[in-house]
Amino acid sequence: MKNKILFLLFICSFIATIYSSTINSDFHPIKTSEILKNNNSFKNLTSTDTRPKYRIGFDAPQINHRQLLLTIDANATDGVDWGYEGKIPLVLADDMYWIINNEKYVIQATNTLAVEKEFSLGVVTSNGGDITINIDALEYPMTDYKVGLKDKALNIIHNLEESNYQVTLPAGEYHNRFSIVFFSSTPNENTEGIPPSPPGDKTDEGDDTNNDDQNNHLNKQKLIIYVNNGENVLTIKNKEFLKLQKVMLFNRFGQQVNVWTKNLDSEMVSLPVEVETGFYFVVVQTQKEPIFKKVMIQSL
Repeated sequence: MKNKILFLLFICSFIATIYSSTINSDFHPIKTSEILKNNNSFKNLTSTDTRPKYRIGFDAPQINHRQLLLTIDANATDGVDWGYEGKIPLVLADDMYWIINNEKYVIQATNTLAVEKEFSLGVVTSNGGDITINIDALEYPMTDYKVGLKDKALNIIHNLEESNYQVTLPAGEYHNRFSIVFFSSTPNENTEGIPPSPPGDKTDEGDDTNNDDQNNHLNKQKLIIYVNNGENVLTIKNKEFLKLQKVMLFNRFGQQVNVWTKNLDSEMVSLPVEVETGFYFVVVQTQKEPIFKKVMIQSL
């Protein structure tokens, strides 16, 4: 019994000595925050995402703002990749979205860019009106390419890096008209962003016979649109007396420069124009569908 008591006293004395030695030593515990602060391996706790990102904005009468995201990632494809694309949660009365495999998305990714590579856009407007498509932000963009907006109906590519694209649309859903397209940032490799006219869509430069209209869509609709050289008058021959609701004139950048809503009921409609010399696009909104025509106007 005596030996056990002595042994316990020895143990207690040893523990007390160790504790006292620790308290009176020069050792000071280092806080975790100080370790993180002084350790170089923790200086960059988060990595910067340097993938190219193109944020495309959309404004219309019945939406505050919609932003679409296009990301360039080596692991993505031109199709739908799990974890990269994001579907649109709700389509509003006026809205815009990416179209991939006939589905609607707000986020899209691809692995590479190329000149003339297109990314299809869908636009819906319940009541019609002015829409604007623009660049909200470019993050680490690929310097070899510029961002354009292709309007297939007007046969133009608008440089979104220079200005916003604005156009007036009748009510409806547009799934085959607009797309984001990339073109070379080297000026000599582009034609000012404007593609050549498609076959059969020659520019009117002669008299009002307009033989080039024989085989195009306008003649089928019995609606002939032209501007005579030396006259600042836009003429519309409405042989079948189609109901014309509105006539709009756009410049080569897709900007609306004139709009007419009155005096459109006669067989021969004459609309005075005062614009600079150049190519323009006429959009005639009929009761059935819009009709488009490219014209050359020479200012006096």
